[in-house]
Amino acid sequence: MPKKPSKFSNTGSTWNKFTGELPESIRQDVHAKIFTANLAEALVREAYDTLPDDKAARYYPNVTYILNSLKTRLFSWLIQRVPHDQVLELIALYVKTLERKRPDRKALRPKNRVSPKPRRQYR
Repeated sequence: MPKKPSKFSNTGSTWNKFTGELPESIRQDVHAKIFTANLAEALVREAYDTLPDDKAARYYPNVTYILNSLKTRLFSWLIQRVPHDQVLELIALYVKTLERKRPDRKALRPKNRVSPKPRRQYR
């Protein structure tokens, strides 16, 4: 009788993106990601509030850049107290990394896009 594949052994599964297989470690990873996302959103909001009105109407702080910069700083921030000046410098940096708002952009995209060129077949 063939063996059933484990839900943890599937390579394309989202289970492999956690640091462990136990429910406790998965729960900790989820909580850490939620905490990081909330902290990034708070910094985005703070940076957005410092923008002048003409820029705030057209631009928004780059959330991906903020998340990536938090990954390198967050551990040291959790261990020691963060100076207020360091947070203000970081917010000033985030104000400089803006991306244009695109209100007409649609979120839905086709899943299977037809390639304009046919693929070559090698024999």
